[in-house]
Amino acid sequence: MSSLAVSIGGANAGAGVAPVENSAGTTYRTAYRPTTAGEDAITIQLNGTPISGSPYTSAVSASTPVAAQSSALVPNGVAGSPTTIVVTVRDGFGNKVPGAPGAVAMSVGGTNAGAPVSAVSENAADTTYLTSYTPNATGTDDITVEVGGNEVPGSPFASNVTSGSGSPANSTASVNGGTAGSATNIVI
Repeated sequence: MSSLAVSIGGANAGAGVAPVENSAGTTYRTAYRPTTAGEDAITIQLNGTPISGSPYTSAVSASTPVAAQSSALVPNGVAGSPTTIVVTVRDGFGNKVPGAPGAVAMSVGGTNAGAPVSAVSENAADTTYLTSYTPNATGTDDITVEVGGNEVPGSPFASNVTSGSGSPANSTASVNGGTAGSATNIVI
C-alpha cells in the first residue's frame, strides 16, 4: 500500500490533518480546520515524494463577524467638530473581517442623543471601519457600537464633549453707553 502524507504550512502551519481512504481504495479524502486568515500551503506526498502541483495553496478568509471579539475606539469630542469612531471587526478566531461595513452600526445617546451618524466606511489599509458624528452641545455622550446587531464589549462608550473654539458667526457682544473719562463695560 502507498504511503500518503498531507501537511499544512503557511498561516495555519501545523494544523492537524489525516488521510482517509475511501471504499474504492484509490481516492483519498482529508480535511483540516483552519483558524487563521491568510494563505496556506498544503503539501501532499506519496511515498515521500511530492505529488504533481504540490504544495497547493488555499486562501483562508475570515469567518463571520462576532461582536464579542470586535472592539471600538471612541475618543472624547469637541462641540462643532466631527468625532470619528474606529471599529475593528473580528471573527470568532480573532481575525480581522474585511468587507463588512454593513455589520457595523452606531448610535448616539446622552447630551447629543439622536445626532446623525455618518455612513460606515472601511479603511482598507488596516481593515478597520470608520464612522463619525458631530456633537453640538458640551456634556457626555453615550456611543453605542454594534457588530452584527450585538454590542461590542464596553458599549455604550462615554465621549466627553468639550466646547470648541470661538466662532465669530455665533458670538455676540453687549456694549453699554459710556461717559467720557469712565470705563465703558463690554460683555462678549
